[in-house]
Amino acid sequence: MKNRKLSAPLAALCVALLMCSCGTPTHQTQRQVPSDPAIETGPLLRIGCAPNYPPVIFKKNGVITGFEADLARLMAEELGRQPVFVEMDFEDLIPALLDGRIDLIVSGMSITDQRRVRVAFTDPILRVGQMALVRNEDFRTYDNIGILIGKPVIGVEKGTTGALFVERNCRQAKMKTYSSPEKAVQALIRKRIDVVIHDAPVIWWMASQYEADGITFQPQPFTNELIAWGVSPQNQELLEHANAILTRWNEAGTIDKYMDRWLPN
Repeated sequence: MKNRKLSAPLAALCVALLMCSCGTPTHQTQRQVPSDPAIETGPLLRIGCAPNYPPVIFKKNGVITGFEADLARLMAEELGRQPVFVEMDFEDLIPALLDGRIDLIVSGMSITDQRRVRVAFTDPILRVGQMALVRNEDFRTYDNIGILIGKPVIGVEKGTTGALFVERNCRQAKMKTYSSPEKAVQALIRKRIDVVIHDAPVIWWMASQYEADGITFQPQPFTNELIAWGVSPQNQELLEHANAILTRWNEAGTIDKYMDRWLPN
């Protein structure tokens, strides 16, 4: 990426960021979806994902797509392996990786100290921050300070760093968990909750998608996080190969090209 990807200050998130779940609910029962049925050669690269994180990784017309999805297919191609997406809820991704059911987590996963205990992360793909989605009429009531010290009902996706942020920093708020950002946003529109907290790309996407429903976002991020892909600590060979490819992509501007496609701003 152009130096903006990892060196841009947090305040610049709204202009330079990211690359990036989405209006499609995840599935309780995992299933495998070949990303390209025409690819018949090479061993499988089983890519675990919760495709509800637009525009990073989500489903459109039944096909997994988005910034990370494109890069994951390209990664598989460079590794000489056949990409197969394995869908599941976000909270099930790490157990599936450790059980050997998937080879790679590609799902907008932030690097945290807790996750590092169990997961070996690749070099970062992008930088994100937690942001708030609110109704237009509540824009002044639930600004960042109002969310932190007030008593709003906050919707989050279960198992995400957004949920962890609310638990740690919004002590007076009531938190409700949802299986996808889409379900949280629908609850916001129906006035069942007051705020949705999620990664910036999701918040921007949802604000754009539901603008006609009176939804907007607070522009200041709460956090500064790095997104990376998860690999089993036992699979150092895959980790080393993936990092070598990511380094080459960064130098060649490949990641920037895909970011500009999905987040042209």
